[in-house]
Amino acid sequence: VRIPFVMADLAVLDACADAGLMVIADFPVDPSVVTGTDAEQQALALAFEEYVTDLKDHPALLMWCVGADVRATLTGAAAADKATWAKLLSLLAWLAADIEGDAYHPVTSVSPVEDADDIGGLDLWGFDLTGVNDMTTRRTLLDDIEAAVPGEAFWISGFGVSAWDQGSNTVSEPLQAETALDFADAIAE
Repeated sequence: VRIPFVMADLAVLDACADAGLMVIADFPVDPSVVTGTDAEQQALALAFEEYVTDLKDHPALLMWCVGADVRATLTGAAAADKATWAKLLSLLAWLAADIEGDAYHPVTSVSPVEDADDIGGLDLWGFDLTGVNDMTTRRTLLDDIEAAVPGEAFWISGFGVSAWDQGSNTVSEPLQAETALDFADAIAE
């Protein structure tokens, strides 16, 4: 399971371990830090270092997800902002590796497909397909992902299927169910 917030204590991880679940631990990043001061970025790195140190030995921890969806907020932003985010994300990914050593947990983030070769230090890529109800578009996106990271591991961070039928501008729960089943079949292929 993906926990989309910083866990202030180990109770969530303990409950997941008791249930036999592995956890993707999010470390949200305020997008304003990307264009913030060096001191703000250093404070972010220190907070991530503390988070990794606190959780790294928990048996329910599967991997870290750093700044999920930050890159999506930079759509249309200056290339410098995107490059700054890539540099900051890479720094945090390598920081986790340094802290954990041989017991290293993979680091991921959620980024647009076009960023797949821009960020060093990530072990796998997360892609969000939420809200894309058209199966042809989803299959095209999956093909684009595979082409962007050939032979590399990736995961679907968001799979949500909206009940909104864009064709008729109405809610259609049958379409939602059909799309979810079609998408599950497409992933299984």
